[in-house]
Amino acid sequence: LQRAYLLALLQPEMKHLSLLNVPFDPEDAFGPACAALSTVPYILVIVSFTKLGHTRSTSWFFFVCTLLANEVINKVVKDAIKQPRPPKSPLKNYGMPSSHSQFMLYFTTAFILHRPISVKTALSEALGHTNTTGSHRALRHMFRLFRAFILCVISLAVVWSRVQIHFHTLEQVIAGSVFGICLGFFWRWIFLSPLWNWTNETFCVPLGLVND
Repeated sequence: LQRAYLLALLQPEMKHLSLLNVPFDPEDAFGPACAALSTVPYILVIVSFTKLGHTRSTSWFFFVCTLLANEVINKVVKDAIKQPRPPKSPLKNYGMPSSHSQFMLYFTTAFILHRPISVKTALSEALGHTNTTGSHRALRHMFRLFRAFILCVISLAVVWSRVQIHFHTLEQVIAGSVFGICLGFFWRWIFLSPLWNWTNETFCVPLGLVND
Protein backbone atom coordinates (compact mmCIF):
# COMPACT_ATOMS: atom_id res chain seq x y z
CA LEU A 1 0.00 0.00 0.00
CA GLN A 2 2.85 2.37 0.86
CA ARG A 3 4.59 1.58 -2.44
CA ALA A 4 1.40 2.31 -4.38
CA TYR A 5 1.02 5.62 -2.52
CA LEU A 6 4.60 6.65 -3.36
CA LEU A 7 4.11 5.74 -7.04
CA ALA A 8 0.97 7.86 -7.12
CA LEU A 9 2.89 10.82 -5.72
CA LEU A 10 5.65 10.45 -8.29
CA GLN A 11 3.29 10.31 -11.26
CA PRO A 12 2.58 13.72 -12.86
CA GLU A 13 -0.91 15.16 -12.55
CA MET A 14 -2.95 14.31 -15.61
CA LYS A 15 -4.46 17.06 -17.74
CA HIS A 16 -7.67 16.56 -19.67
CA LEU A 17 -8.64 17.35 -23.23
CA SER A 18 -11.79 19.42 -22.87
CA LEU A 19 -13.59 17.49 -25.63
CA LEU A 20 -14.84 14.19 -24.13
CA ASN A 21 -12.59 14.74 -21.10
CA VAL A 22 -9.65 12.60 -22.31
CA PRO A 23 -6.75 12.63 -19.78
CA PHE A 24 -3.12 12.81 -20.89
CA ASP A 25 0.29 13.36 -19.36
CA PRO A 26 1.24 17.07 -19.72
CA GLU A 27 4.93 16.10 -19.83
CA ASP A 28 4.36 13.94 -22.90
CA ALA A 29 4.94 15.94 -26.10
CA PHE A 30 2.52 13.66 -27.95
CA GLY A 31 -0.10 13.82 -25.21
CA PRO A 32 -2.47 16.39 -26.78
CA ALA A 33 -2.28 14.72 -30.19
CA CYS A 34 -2.96 11.29 -28.67
CA ALA A 35 -5.89 12.67 -26.69
CA ALA A 36 -7.29 14.21 -29.87
CA LEU A 37 -6.90 10.90 -31.72
CA SER A 38 -8.96 9.25 -28.98
CA THR A 39 -11.98 11.22 -30.20
CA VAL A 40 -11.78 9.84 -33.77
CA PRO A 41 -14.09 6.85 -33.15
CA TYR A 42 -16.77 9.14 -31.71
CA ILE A 43 -16.49 11.41 -34.75
CA LEU A 44 -16.84 8.43 -37.08
CA VAL A 45 -19.95 7.26 -35.21
CA ILE A 46 -21.53 10.71 -35.64
CA VAL A 47 -20.59 10.73 -39.33
CA SER A 48 -22.07 7.25 -39.80
CA PHE A 49 -25.37 8.18 -38.15
CA THR A 50 -25.48 11.38 -40.21
CA LYS A 51 -24.86 9.41 -43.39
CA LEU A 52 -27.63 7.00 -42.44
CA GLY A 53 -30.04 9.85 -41.80
CA HIS A 54 -29.15 11.44 -45.12
CA THR A 55 -29.28 8.35 -47.35
CA ARG A 56 -31.71 6.14 -45.39
CA SER A 57 -30.01 3.23 -47.15
CA THR A 58 -30.17 -0.33 -45.88
CA SER A 59 -26.41 -0.79 -46.28
CA TRP A 60 -25.67 2.15 -43.98
CA PHE A 61 -28.33 0.91 -41.55
CA PHE A 62 -26.52 -2.44 -41.45
CA PHE A 63 -23.17 -0.70 -41.00
CA VAL A 64 -24.40 1.42 -38.08
CA CYS A 65 -25.95 -1.64 -36.43
CA THR A 66 -22.65 -3.51 -36.70
CA LEU A 67 -20.80 -0.56 -35.17
CA LEU A 68 -23.06 -0.80 -32.12
CA ALA A 69 -22.78 -4.60 -32.04
CA ASN A 70 -19.00 -4.26 -32.26
CA GLU A 71 -18.96 -2.23 -29.05
CA VAL A 72 -21.23 -4.68 -27.25
CA ILE A 73 -18.99 -7.58 -28.27
CA ASN A 74 -15.92 -5.70 -27.04
CA LYS A 75 -17.55 -5.09 -23.64
CA VAL A 76 -18.50 -8.76 -23.29
CA VAL A 77 -14.98 -9.92 -24.19
CA LYS A 78 -13.39 -7.41 -21.79
CA ASP A 79 -15.57 -8.60 -18.91
CA ALA A 80 -14.74 -12.21 -19.77
CA ILE A 81 -10.95 -11.75 -19.95
CA LYS A 82 -10.74 -9.23 -17.07
CA GLN A 83 -7.23 -8.02 -17.95
CA PRO A 84 -6.37 -4.68 -16.31
CA ARG A 85 -4.98 -1.69 -18.13
CA PRO A 86 -1.33 -0.60 -17.70
CA PRO A 87 -0.36 0.64 -14.20
CA LYS A 88 -0.01 4.23 -15.45
CA SER A 89 -3.47 4.28 -17.02
CA PRO A 90 -5.90 6.79 -15.48
CA LEU A 91 -8.73 4.42 -16.45
CA LYS A 92 -9.50 1.57 -14.08
CA ASN A 93 -11.79 -0.64 -16.16
CA TYR A 94 -10.58 -3.66 -18.15
CA GLY A 95 -8.38 -3.14 -21.20
CA MET A 96 -8.26 -6.40 -23.20
CA PRO A 97 -8.98 -5.98 -26.07
CA SER A 98 -8.66 -2.27 -26.80
CA SER A 99 -12.07 -0.94 -27.86
CA HIS A 100 -10.57 1.97 -29.81
CA SER A 101 -8.27 -0.34 -31.76
CA GLN A 102 -11.07 -2.80 -32.40
CA PHE A 103 -13.42 -0.05 -33.57
CA MET A 104 -10.92 1.61 -35.89
CA LEU A 105 -9.75 -1.59 -37.56
CA TYR A 106 -13.31 -2.84 -37.88
CA PHE A 107 -14.44 0.46 -39.41
CA THR A 108 -11.51 0.49 -41.83
CA THR A 109 -11.92 -3.15 -42.85
CA ALA A 110 -15.68 -2.91 -43.34
CA PHE A 111 -15.40 0.38 -45.21
CA ILE A 112 -12.80 -0.97 -47.63
CA LEU A 113 -14.59 -4.30 -48.16
CA HIS A 114 -17.84 -2.51 -48.97
CA ARG A 115 -16.34 -1.04 -52.13
CA PRO A 116 -12.98 -2.74 -52.71
CA ILE A 117 -10.54 -1.22 -55.19
CA SER A 118 -7.08 -2.55 -55.97
CA VAL A 119 -3.98 -0.47 -56.64
CA LYS A 120 -3.57 -2.21 -60.00
CA THR A 121 -7.12 -1.33 -61.06
CA ALA A 122 -6.79 2.29 -59.96
CA LEU A 123 -3.50 2.78 -61.81
CA SER A 124 -4.70 1.05 -64.96
CA GLU A 125 -7.79 3.25 -64.95
CA ALA A 126 -5.65 6.35 -64.46
CA LEU A 127 -3.16 5.48 -67.20
CA GLY A 128 -5.39 3.70 -69.67
CA HIS A 129 -8.12 6.26 -70.36
CA THR A 130 -7.94 9.57 -72.14
CA ASN A 131 -11.64 10.29 -72.72
CA THR A 132 -13.72 12.25 -70.24
CA THR A 133 -15.79 9.32 -68.97
CA GLY A 134 -12.73 7.14 -68.43
CA SER A 135 -10.87 9.98 -66.73
CA HIS A 136 -13.73 10.60 -64.30
CA ARG A 137 -13.91 6.89 -63.47
CA ALA A 138 -10.16 6.81 -62.95
CA LEU A 139 -10.34 9.81 -60.63
CA ARG A 140 -13.07 8.13 -58.60
CA HIS A 141 -10.96 5.00 -58.26
CA MET A 142 -7.88 6.97 -57.25
CA PHE A 143 -9.91 8.95 -54.72
CA ARG A 144 -11.30 5.75 -53.21
CA LEU A 145 -7.78 4.34 -53.01
CA PHE A 146 -6.48 7.53 -51.39
CA ARG A 147 -9.40 7.57 -48.94
CA ALA A 148 -8.69 3.97 -47.93
CA PHE A 149 -5.00 4.81 -47.41
CA ILE A 150 -5.82 7.82 -45.21
CA LEU A 151 -8.26 5.75 -43.19
CA CYS A 152 -5.57 3.10 -42.62
CA VAL A 153 -3.07 5.76 -41.49
CA ILE A 154 -5.58 7.30 -39.07
CA SER A 155 -6.48 3.87 -37.68
CA LEU A 156 -2.83 3.02 -37.02
CA ALA A 157 -2.34 6.43 -35.41
CA VAL A 158 -5.26 5.81 -33.06
CA VAL A 159 -3.89 2.37 -32.18
CA TRP A 160 -0.44 3.85 -31.46
CA SER A 161 -1.93 6.66 -29.37
CA ARG A 162 -3.61 4.21 -26.97
CA VAL A 163 -0.20 2.80 -26.03
CA GLN A 164 1.53 6.18 -26.02
CA ILE A 165 -0.80 7.64 -23.37
CA HIS A 166 -0.74 4.40 -21.33
CA PHE A 167 -4.40 3.51 -21.85
CA HIS A 168 -3.49 0.05 -23.18
CA THR A 169 -0.59 -2.33 -23.46
CA LEU A 170 0.83 -3.31 -26.83
CA GLU A 171 -0.79 -6.74 -26.53
CA GLN A 172 -4.20 -5.15 -25.90
CA VAL A 173 -4.12 -2.94 -28.98
CA ILE A 174 -2.83 -5.79 -31.16
CA ALA A 175 -5.64 -8.03 -29.91
CA GLY A 176 -8.20 -5.28 -30.52
CA SER A 177 -6.86 -4.66 -34.02
CA VAL A 178 -6.91 -8.32 -35.03
CA PHE A 179 -10.37 -8.78 -33.50
CA GLY A 180 -11.65 -5.72 -35.38
CA ILE A 181 -10.32 -7.00 -38.71
CA CYS A 182 -11.89 -10.43 -38.13
CA LEU A 183 -15.23 -8.83 -37.27
CA GLY A 184 -14.99 -6.73 -40.41
CA PHE A 185 -14.74 -9.86 -42.57
CA PHE A 186 -17.43 -11.62 -40.53
CA TRP A 187 -20.00 -8.81 -40.83
CA ARG A 188 -19.19 -8.52 -44.55
CA TRP A 189 -19.97 -12.22 -44.90
CA ILE A 190 -23.28 -11.68 -43.09
CA PHE A 191 -24.07 -8.72 -45.37
CA LEU A 192 -23.62 -10.89 -48.47
CA SER A 193 -25.51 -13.86 -47.03
CA PRO A 194 -29.19 -14.81 -47.54
CA LEU A 195 -29.77 -13.98 -43.86
CA TRP A 196 -29.24 -10.27 -44.49
CA ASN A 197 -31.34 -10.39 -47.67
CA TRP A 198 -34.23 -11.83 -45.66
CA THR A 199 -33.77 -9.30 -42.84
CA ASN A 200 -33.54 -6.51 -45.37
CA GLU A 201 -36.75 -7.39 -47.18
CA THR A 202 -38.67 -8.27 -44.01
CA PHE A 203 -37.75 -5.39 -41.71
CA CYS A 204 -35.64 -2.68 -43.36
CA VAL A 205 -37.60 -1.95 -46.53
CA PRO A 206 -40.98 -1.77 -44.72
CA LEU A 207 -39.44 0.84 -42.40
CA GLY A 208 -38.88 3.11 -45.43
CA LEU A 209 -35.18 2.46 -45.88
CA VAL A 210 -33.84 2.51 -49.41
CA ASN A 211 -32.61 -0.87 -50.63
CA ASP A 212 -29.26 -0.16 -52.26
